Amino acid sequence: MDRHSASSRLSRIAHWEPGPAQRRAVVLAGLAAVVLVGLLHLATGPALEFHAFYLLPVILVAWYAGHAAGLLLVLASIAGWIATDWSLRGGEAFSATALFNEAVRLAVLLWAAAVSAELRRVLRREAELARLDPLTRLANRRMFYEAGRRELGLAQRQGQPVTVMFLDLDDFKAVNDTQGHQAGDALLRAVADGLGRAIRASDLAGRLGGDEFALLLPGMGAEAAAEFAARLRADLLERLAAGGWSRVGVSLGVVSYAAPPADFDAVVARADALMYEVKAAGKNAVRQRMVGAGEGA
Repeated sequence: MDRHSASSRLSRIAHWEPGPAQRRAVVLAGLAAVVLVGLLHLATGPALEFHAFYLLPVILVAWYAGHAAGLLLVLASIAGWIATDWSLRGGEAFSATALFNEAVRLAVLLWAAAVSAELRRVLRREAELARLDPLTRLANRRMFYEAGRRELGLAQRQGQPVTVMFLDLDDFKAVNDTQGHQAGDALLRAVADGLGRAIRASDLAGRLGGDEFALLLPGMGAEAAAEFAARLRADLLERLAAGGWSRVGVSLGVVSYAAPPADFDAVVARADALMYEVKAAGKNAVRQRMVGAGEGA
């Protein structure tokens, strides 16, 4: 295994997002590890120091299952090692020094759980910011294309139709020039909100840059796409008028495939070209192209 593939595998492990059942399994595995450490300590006697081995399960559980789960494992670890220490001491009461040592170990475990959970939260946040447009909270260009390629491949395997829409706001620059960039940002957020409310859970909306947006609609054929595009444009125009931007129009290029091609980038480019045809023909309208099986991108 080369260095790049090893690094990629470690990255996937670190970024793994367990579901509820998997998080419970992680916690149970952590508890089992704590019990095992205690039993090993009990079996080997007081000569060997085992307290540091509680750190790894605490860190992993806090990383994958959250701070609360990490604290639960800290409590289990404390109970385990105190019971083990008590047994190894023959039931003798803890001295002040022993109690101090126990408190230090507790503090280290609490710190490890907190740091692990916080690092994971920051990592998740940074990964999210790298894939979302910071203004609209839609998928950014990179995420849209990555997810689009996966979804197109899935649609191919399942033999489903797919539609891609490319949307551009007409005369958006005039809003920035006359009302300021804050008004322009508010307009973009209003459009993004409209897109987010219009699509299904299986769909994807992205801001590809400036005032350009795109939609990926798996499983949507040409007829349904035509109705959806008309409703979407009408809703967006209503939102724009309500916000005081009635002069801004919506040019929408729609390409629908009965059988998806392999090249997602070409699909988006075709929808983009249809949008520019709308612009050339006078703006603020919808133009759709239906592509049958075997016609390619």
